[in-house]
Amino acid sequence: MKRLRTIIFAPLLVSALILANGCSEDPQAKKEKYLQKADSYLSSSKYSEAVIEFKNALQIDPKNVQAHYKLGLAYLKMGGLSNLQEAFTEMSRTVDLNPNHIEAQLKLGDMYFASGNLDKAQEKAELVLKREPNNIDGHVLLGTVYSQKKELDKAIEELKTAIKIDPRRVRSYLILAEIYSIKQDFAAVKKTYEEALTVDQNSIEAHLALGTFYRQHGKFAETEEEYKKAIAIEPKNVRLHIILANFYASQKKIKEAEDQYHEAILIDPKNPAPHLALADFYLVTNKTEKAIEGYKKASEVDPKSLMPIKKLAELYLSQNKIDEASKYTDDILKENKGDAEGLYLKARLDLARNKFAEAVETFQKVIKEQPNLAPAHYYFGLAHLGDNSPQLAIIEFSEALKISPSFSDARIALAALHLESGSYDLAAEEAQKVLKEQSNNQKAHFILGDVYLNRDDLPKASGEFKEMIRLSPKDPMGYYRLGMVYRMQKQDKEALEDFEKALSINPNFIDALSQIAEIHLKKGQTEKALERCNAQLKIVPNNPVIYNLLGKIYLVQKNNDRAEENFKKSIELDKNAPLSYMDLGNLYAKSNSDKAIKQYEEALKADPKLLPPYVLLGVIYEKQEKYDKAKENYEKALKIDPKFAPAANNLAWNLAEYGGNIDVALSLAQTAKEQLADDPSISDTLGWIYYKKNAHLKAIWLLKKSVQKLQDNPVIHYHLGMAYFKNGQKELAKKELNQALKLSQAFPGSEETKTTLKEL
Repeated sequence: MKRLRTIIFAPLLVSALILANGCSEDPQAKKEKYLQKADSYLSSSKYSEAVIEFKNALQIDPKNVQAHYKLGLAYLKMGGLSNLQEAFTEMSRTVDLNPNHIEAQLKLGDMYFASGNLDKAQEKAELVLKREPNNIDGHVLLGTVYSQKKELDKAIEELKTAIKIDPRRVRSYLILAEIYSIKQDFAAVKKTYEEALTVDQNSIEAHLALGTFYRQHGKFAETEEEYKKAIAIEPKNVRLHIILANFYASQKKIKEAEDQYHEAILIDPKNPAPHLALADFYLVTNKTEKAIEGYKKASEVDPKSLMPIKKLAELYLSQNKIDEASKYTDDILKENKGDAEGLYLKARLDLARNKFAEAVETFQKVIKEQPNLAPAHYYFGLAHLGDNSPQLAIIEFSEALKISPSFSDARIALAALHLESGSYDLAAEEAQKVLKEQSNNQKAHFILGDVYLNRDDLPKASGEFKEMIRLSPKDPMGYYRLGMVYRMQKQDKEALEDFEKALSINPNFIDALSQIAEIHLKKGQTEKALERCNAQLKIVPNNPVIYNLLGKIYLVQKNNDRAEENFKKSIELDKNAPLSYMDLGNLYAKSNSDKAIKQYEEALKADPKLLPPYVLLGVIYEKQEKYDKAKENYEKALKIDPKFAPAANNLAWNLAEYGGNIDVALSLAQTAKEQLADDPSISDTLGWIYYKKNAHLKAIWLLKKSVQKLQDNPVIHYHLGMAYFKNGQKELAKKELNQALKLSQAFPGSEETKTTLKEL
């Protein structure tokens, strides 16, 4: 029976297979269908869909010249570096298959020109003209190449040839006018634009170009007239109303500008462009809420458009509203995870959150896509700085300035880095370049003042800081730095006056208060120092740093009880206060540490989730050289809060110094640094770990920052001295190691300090 069944069903199976094969589509027909769909998508600006269909056709016919060419066009229309690279590949395949494909040769020439490869662009233009001597685009391309090579007479000749071939083509006149402009033959520029309008009086682009020419030469009435003529030709053209509105805005004609933006919106309320332009206008006129409203409206009008979302993310980021900026950035990347602007915003958000390693990684992707985006290089430099890589930061700031030489923020950042590294001539040079263009740039005056301060040229330093005060009398920093100059000149009365001025402007400017206290302490006036700090507490009663400062003054008085009380108050007000933990721990090490241990253990019995007692216990156990117990307490704190900076910092130190995993120590120190980027004790820990990992430049960078803020700490001078020593900077090593011993003859590392100085 089984065999009989097989005999019966076999013919049916064969028939089905024959039927299926008969219905299968001819490959040529399939290719034509793909090409028709691709052409349809291309003409309706659906470029991603066109790419897919052209690729389908090319799988069937890999040598189809027009498919390669049109696929290249689709990639060109999509934009972005990766798509441009694909476009270049497809145009190259086109001319490989057919060297006589003139349009592809011209597109390649344009791409070479855009990338700055002028010789290759010229080669393509000449190849086209050899085959088609009257090809207008070939003459125009060759003319633009000559203009970039500064061979302006040759450029003019090529454009005139293009015009002679087709005198009705307006674009040739416009490019010729641009070349005359490079030559600074402005009479010829005006004449050429007028000739273009003689050829076609309704050429919108010619009216706009002539209007812009008038604008560049300060003839604003004529500019307005030309822009209005363009609008008269196409009254419903939204772009033209926006151009006129932007012109009015530049002339501070606020009402006229606003009216034109609103007119553009009335013409096409579903078009996001005028909403965006109006929002941009509100932003530059400091109407931030209206700007936000405008961007949101643009997003409602065109939910698929990413531009309004990008604008909102950028705006919120500039206001340091991280959560709002993050929401919109997430929306951008959800739509397109490779969007360069979205990645740029994400990287800036990571930077704002002190997630420096993540920011570095993302900026690398951004710059790969947009290598000529100067702000990306600038922020990439800041990310490197946060990641303690100043040499890489210098490279990125320099790259930003190559792209945009007037980018003052990048130049200031570069100057500040040179100042930090002791390259005072370079710092001064960069600051002076900024002041040449922006004589009122406070940051440049500040850097130049510090350069003079480091060179002990106190009169010039004083001059720069006085200029800062003149430019911005409400900024405390000018008074503070001037006070420092007076201190160096031993003019305490004048120094006190300026520190007091700084504090009157910003009552929380504790560096100024510290200087006032130090002046009194050096004169043996501890009561005056205490009185001044307590007076400041009445103005800012909950400032933990003032309590820390009071604790240190009481230590000078040898009043340990009052010192303890103030260190505890500092920690109570700010549990993330590593210095207060250390100061209190040092105090207990000298006094009754067992009593303190009992006190903190009792506190933890009452509430096991209290964080400060764990860290304080750890500090006390370290002082008692019970390193395992210290480690245990830091780990308990981190189980409750893995990002608790004092515990992360101290555990990192424990592991690095007393025999633990150095890479785990590094990770913990970086976590602490993310939470408290400017804390000098954390910079010291991280710097010392880098020293142990033989990353001496990173170590020096961090330890210098610590020394600047904790100048009386011998251990940090010792750390910096050892980093200089290992980096081969012997004179700087001597200076820091000697300073450590000057401050104290007995500190952790004092014996190594003495041994190293003997070697030096």
